[in-house]
Order: sequence, then C-alpha cells, then structure tokens
Amino acid sequence: MPITVDTTKALTTLATLKIYLGIAVSDTTSDELLSLLINSVSSIAESYCDRSFNKQTGLTEQYDGSGNSWLYPKTLPIISVTSIHDDTDRNFTSSYLIDSADYVVYEHGVRLDGSTFNKGIKNVKIVYTAGYVLPNIASPNLPKDLEMAVLYYCAFLFKNKNKQGIASEKVGDVSFSYTNDYDTNPSAIPFETKSIFNKYRRFVL
Repeated sequence: MPITVDTTKALTTLATLKIYLGIAVSDTTSDELLSLLINSVSSIAESYCDRSFNKQTGLTEQYDGSGNSWLYPKTLPIISVTSIHDDTDRNFTSSYLIDSADYVVYEHGVRLDGSTFNKGIKNVKIVYTAGYVLPNIASPNLPKDLEMAVLYYCAFLFKNKNKQGIASEKVGDVSFSYTNDYDTNPSAIPFETKSIFNKYRRFVL
C-alpha cells in the first residue's frame, strides 16, 4: 500500500512541502518519502509539544484533581467546553457538574472562578472542543510559524536522507552533525524547528 499523507494529523501538505523544496508539484517521484516525512515530523511535533493539534469535537478526558483552580486539557486551543465534573468517586453524576458560570475558558486552559478542583485521581472530567483546522482541510487556521517549523524539519531530513547512520562528518575545519533519531536523542530536532515547537509545548503547573 502506498504511503500517503495522514490528513487528520499532518501539519503541512505535500504540495506545500514540494514548493518549499523546489520540487514541481507534478513530480511524483518522491511523494511517498515526502509523505512519510510529513507524517513522522507531525507526530514528533505532537510528542514533543505533548498535545494534539487537529480540531476535535466531543473530546472527553479525565485528570487528577490538582487542588488548584486550573485545568490544562491536552488538546489546544480550547474552542468550547461542554461540561466539567469534579467527583472523587468518579461517578460523574449531575450532582458533580460544575456550572458553566463558575469557570472561565481560555485557549490554553480552564480556570475555576472562586474555587479549586478537589485533589484526587482522575476525578476531574471535561468534555470539550479544541484544536486547529489543519492545512489539508478547507479553511485551515494552523499557525503559520508552526507549519514552517514542520517544513524546515522535513526539508532537513529529506536533504540528509543519504546520511542515515552517519553521526557527523568534517569538511576542513568545520564539523556537521546529522543525528536525526528523535526517539533516542530529542536534541536531534533542528534548532530552528525546536525554537518554534517550544512556543506550543503544553506546560502543566
């Protein structure tokens, strides 16, 4: 089965990457490799940033109660919240539904107004809609700098595809590093990409 771009997760399009690399859109010679790179780098972005980027509705997640007023769901930006329950017995009946007037929704999290979440294990349940419309879907709104970071990383890997397994080489007095294995070496993400990824990392206080 040919490798294609996973449009539900990809943070750029095949056509955009080809333009970035100076490859004619009509040239399909490297389509499978480029699609693999897009899928892989998009996955790395989610892993590194500890969040999902694609827009999803009806997300249902449970979190440990922190004892403070903030809740930081995994998918961002938050578009709307359907419900929040705080129940240390984890039955989540209507008695433990938090009134929508008692919290404030931000793009990066939800803050209780004048109260705190009970400390507990998976006692806070949230149902919400969040994420970006990705580039392969109509009317995308993924931040352009994030897409550019993915393009840069894909191009880096594509241009160094023949240096797989070579840690570094020296040309004259200058050394070059080609270590790309993110799983064993997170620092392998190019600096230009990582500096942008850091803007979108999910931090939980």
